[in-house]
Amino acid sequence: MRLFTLVAATILTLFINTASAVTIYFDPTDSVVHTGNSVDIDLMISVSEPSLGSFTVDIAYDSSIISFNSVNYSDALGSIANGDADPFTTESTGSVTLSNFSFLLDTELDALQDSSFVLATLSFMGLAIGSSDLITDAIDFSNGVGDDITATIIANSGFVEVVTGEIPEPSSYLLMLFSIVLLSVQKRRNIQA
Repeated sequence: MRLFTLVAATILTLFINTASAVTIYFDPTDSVVHTGNSVDIDLMISVSEPSLGSFTVDIAYDSSIISFNSVNYSDALGSIANGDADPFTTESTGSVTLSNFSFLLDTELDALQDSSFVLATLSFMGLAIGSSDLITDAIDFSNGVGDDITATIIANSGFVEVVTGEIPEPSSYLLMLFSIVLLSVQKRRNIQA
């Protein structure tokens, strides 16, 4: 019985190690945006073997620092305009779920996909000064023939820092210059008196 358990565990380990796997990460990993402006971040994937057929990813963020604007899915799973892929986005406070399903054959997907490619480009708006991690949870991945794929998330791979967006108006510079001149004149009068 012990020998059977050892053989079964070895076979299972070999199967798990040779199964398809993907790695999910953001590019750029660190982004800086001014309050009131938006920043685009690519959700990237590295695939140990080609032909990703579908995915569902949940991305959490600090909704007091940034807000989700929009998403633009890549054509790596097929042309959305031609109906080759069916993307779907669900948004709630502090998170967004991205899903895309391809209707293409695995051989067609192999021709579209490199070992690393963009799944989607997300746009976030800077709301308040601070920073927000982009925390990813890989819900579901499958290859071009429908088999599940193991997903690995690169921890802390996405980070958005929001800085002040206030830029002094030219009139502010003039007011500051006028104040300096006025103080200089006042100081000279006090010295001469």
